[in-house]
Order: sequence, then structure tokens, then C-alpha cells
Amino acid sequence: MSEDILFDSMPKERLSIEIGDLKDRVESCRNTPAWRELSMSGKLRSLILERLEEIESEERQEENAKK
Repeated sequence: MSEDILFDSMPKERLSIEIGDLKDRVESCRNTPAWRELSMSGKLRSLILERLEEIESEERQEENAKK
């Protein structure tokens, strides 16, 4: 993803969160070799970025519909 290149050059901020109740859901939400190879932080980052892109796309569509 192009975002990965952008974020790799930026200073990293770390956040510690409890994911015990989400871990199994995250692990099983995809069944591809690439997904299995990702670390848990990579999986979470991927899911967060996908959802943010969906939300931003929905907002743009709503703005365009108002015009």
C-alpha cells in the first residue's frame, strides 16, 4: 500500500491496547497466506486503514450528493 511507504518514513507512535476479546476475530477475518504472515499489529493496522478509507469515501459521497 502507498500508505505504508508514507508511514514508514514518519516517526512511529506506539499505543498499548487490550485486544484479548478481538484477537480471534482479527485472526479469522481473512483466510489468505498474506494475512496469516502479517503480525497482529499489521493486521490491526490494515483493518483500521480499510475502515478509515470506507468512512472517508462515504463522507465524500454524501458531500457530493448535497451539491
